[in-house]
Order: sequence, then C-alpha cells, then structure tokens
Amino acid sequence: MHPIFSGRFTETIIPVYEQQERIVNALKQINPDVVNTFPSVLSLLSSYDVSGINPRLIFTSGETLTQHCRDLVKHTFGLEIHNIYGSNEFDRLAFECDAHSGLHVITDYAFIEFIDENGDSVSPGEQGEMLITGLTNRLMPLIRYRIGDIGVPSDEKCSCGRGWPLIKNIQGRADDFLVLPSGKRISSAWCHYLFGCDEIIKSNVSCISQFQIIQEKRDRIVLKVIRGQNFDPKVLLKIKGNFETFFAKQAEDVEVIIQLVDEIPMGSTGKRRALISKIK
Repeated sequence: MHPIFSGRFTETIIPVYEQQERIVNALKQINPDVVNTFPSVLSLLSSYDVSGINPRLIFTSGETLTQHCRDLVKHTFGLEIHNIYGSNEFDRLAFECDAHSGLHVITDYAFIEFIDENGDSVSPGEQGEMLITGLTNRLMPLIRYRIGDIGVPSDEKCSCGRGWPLIKNIQGRADDFLVLPSGKRISSAWCHYLFGCDEIIKSNVSCISQFQIIQEKRDRIVLKVIRGQNFDPKVLLKIKGNFETFFAKQAEDVEVIIQLVDEIPMGSTGKRRALISKIK
C-alpha cells in the first residue's frame, strides 16, 4: 500500500488479494474521498464495521454489477454506485453519471455496435453482443473487435444533458448464461434479478454478503452464498423459491441447491464471476 501523488490528488492502491480485514483497516486509515474497485470487494465490505470509511463517491468496474451490490452499498455507505465499463484493450469505454440512466458511451474513444446471433444490429432495448472499434490506438487498430460482452443499447436521452449515446446495461459475458434442459438460455442479468426481485429480500439486503451461481448440469444449479451481517435463513428460502418458481413457469425441471460458504474464490485477475456455467 503505497500512496502516489499525481499533482492533483493522492492515489493509494490496495491489492484485492489482501485479506478482507486488512483492506478494511487500510480504508479506515486512509478514509478515502473516492473508492474504485470490483463490485465483489464492495459486497464483502458490507460484512464488516465500516465506520470511519466515508467516501464521497464510489466507482465499480471489472465485474458485472448486480442490483444486490447496488442495494448493499446504498445500505452500507448511503451512496449510489457509479459504474464504469471498459477493457484492457480499450481502457474506459462508458460511464454512469449521477442520473443513473445507463452508461454514457465515450464516443471519442470508441464506436460500439450491438449484434444478434446472425450478425445483424439489434434494436434499442434488445440485448446483443458488443463489437468495439477503437479510435485512439494507431499502432494496432481493433476494428469490430468481439470483446465477449453482452449489452443492451438505449435510444433514450439522459436527463444530465450529455449527448453521448447510452448503454442501458451490461448483461455480462457472452458465456454467462444458464443453459436449461430444453436448450433455452437464461442471461446472468435475469439470474441476478431473482436474487432481489421482491421486498422481502430488499428489506434485508445485508442478509447476504456475496453470492455466486454455478450451473453444474442442465438440470442442477448451486447458489453459493456468504452470510451477511443480518443473516436470515428465511431470506435464502425465499431466493430458492424465486428460482424454483421461475423454472416451473418455464416448464423446466431444474434442481436448485443453496450452499453456505465462507469464501468465493477469485480468478487469476482478482475478479469473481457471479455466474459460472459448466455446460458447453
């Protein structure tokens, strides 16, 4: 943890591989004005005493931002998350403003297209695979680069007055889908919705610190859950029921299992995937 003075502000990098307690203690020591990290790190912070950590702004990037994480941060810090979308190949591509109407595409950096499985452009409000054409890399231009993400374009205008086009939301990776027994595919965004789609869950958002959905077979999914500060088994039963009801309405016979775990492992880059399907 080494502070870096940039001329305007001091930036401190805390490795996400540190133990969570050490991250909390470091944040208390710094008491930063701005926090920028993965959504999964913010979710875990909610399980600790964060008194003395009073940021003015919180940004997330690098992982799919779930509504549960948004609600948890609102409950813990009293702040709305500002999401940033980008990649190693293009850096920052879009950002969320105070209006939270979607992500503004930074058109000076890149041109983003959304296509269906046939390669045709999707309509606003429909999800599509994102193709990125960079506008700043003159050494190795990437044109219609298949970045592997799924997003939903929007034709709405943001109340903030910025004229940049909006992305309604980022659905996740192209392989972040459940494949049901019938062959139907369900996006990770819909699965995240089932974790917080009613008032019983929203009223006790701190029941769960973090979760991960794993599809082991077409007819079997496991919901891994880390207990939150106000853990209540009844909330888990409600979430399990939401999934079972949804699958029943789709006429899909899928077993839903909940596992309480102490940790959800990171990937090699420090990120945690919210949904993993082992079905090819």
